[in-house]
Amino acid sequence: MPEIQPQYLIIYNPIAGAGKIQGLKKMVKKSWSGKIGYKWKKTKYAGHAAEIARKAIGRYDAVIAIGGDGTVNEIAGALAGSPTAMGVLPKGSGNGLARHLGIPMELKRAIKWMRKAKTQPMDTLEMNGKFFINVAGIGFDAHVAHRFAKAGSRGLHTYVKESILAYFTYPKKNYRLQWNGQDLSTKAFLISIANSSQFGNNAYIAPHASVSDGKVDVSIIRACPIWYAPWMGYRLFTKSLHRSRFYQSFQTKEVLISCEREEEVHLDGEAVQMELPLTVKLHRGNLLMLRR
Repeated sequence: MPEIQPQYLIIYNPIAGAGKIQGLKKMVKKSWSGKIGYKWKKTKYAGHAAEIARKAIGRYDAVIAIGGDGTVNEIAGALAGSPTAMGVLPKGSGNGLARHLGIPMELKRAIKWMRKAKTQPMDTLEMNGKFFINVAGIGFDAHVAHRFAKAGSRGLHTYVKESILAYFTYPKKNYRLQWNGQDLSTKAFLISIANSSQFGNNAYIAPHASVSDGKVDVSIIRACPIWYAPWMGYRLFTKSLHRSRFYQSFQTKEVLISCEREEEVHLDGEAVQMELPLTVKLHRGNLLMLRR
């Protein structure tokens, strides 16, 4: 008997341009023909990707997201808790989860990589009831996410520029974290809630994090002298933040975060408005992910 081919639904945003999409379709056809059955579906408006993904549950073996962290978040949220798996073909600026999973950043290689990917369960998280899958945060990184959302352009260059402009005026704040009977009050620059190891662009906020260990990594960067900031940046990109005296982390399944005043928050890099305190909960193995 012939081998049964898995059936994938590929979701893409046509804003990428007709020429690029046609080139992408040719690469998929060349690589997957005879090995994987697939169909294409384009999004037409905000939130459409999640609607398409929900309708695909039970009809396809996997839904493939073409896009960055925002697109991945939207589709993953729709598929979480279902028998339909998710795959990622990275096409964003940060691609934090895709990088953590070892998916090649070059689309041609990622398409080929996907042929041998297997379904594995991974954890998901929620903050005050809102879904996220990679990294959420409060503090400086969330402040930059809000500035970035208002900037006139996207991309790494804009993100770096907004980070530099914000750094010298951003005030450190007092936070309280409660988990597993533990209670910590600290003055921090930022607090990250990490499922994977990195924000994106190989910036490792939680170098030892795993998306399938049933634990969330809470990373705290405390206030440090301005002259030390470049060294912290170096550690961020060399997987060595945990060696800094200004860094603290712990693992848990749930955590409650309070702050002395209202704070900005981000979920998977997207700026969101949320009332404090923040309650974070982990859902173990709640999403089936194509990975190797």
